[in-house]
Amino acid sequence: MNSWYKHILGESKKYEHIVREWQRKKPAYDKKIQENEQKIEKLNEDIENLIMERLNDLGRKELYDKMINKKEKEVKELDKKNKELKQYNLVCKKRQEALDNFTEFLKDVLAQDTISDISLRARSGQENRRRNDRCCVQWH
Repeated sequence: MNSWYKHILGESKKYEHIVREWQRKKPAYDKKIQENEQKIEKLNEDIENLIMERLNDLGRKELYDKMINKKEKEVKELDKKNKELKQYNLVCKKRQEALDNFTEFLKDVLAQDTISDISLRARSGQENRRRNDRCCVQWH
């Protein structure tokens, strides 16, 4: 039982570190996402202006097409960066939720005066079913 306890504490510390790092970096990620969204908005305005200018200057259509393509590429790159930043936030939120659930589970286990390997496995099974139920609810 002592090895279980040490393992549980070790895993808990790993999660706590991940969550602390995420909480520390989250404002910077949120700011970067907002900056990227503003850049995307500006680039889309630039693209619209270039399209209007291209219509008025058909002689340099190819030049305008190159500029438009370059701006569209920048928009795609910024979109990709934002998706990656948002995905990181999502993963960290899920890890924080897992840590919170694990903490509850640990408190339940430690609250018992004596615990056998069988009852620990039963509690683990209950936790897994509870997690699966939440996943099913989220998908519906």
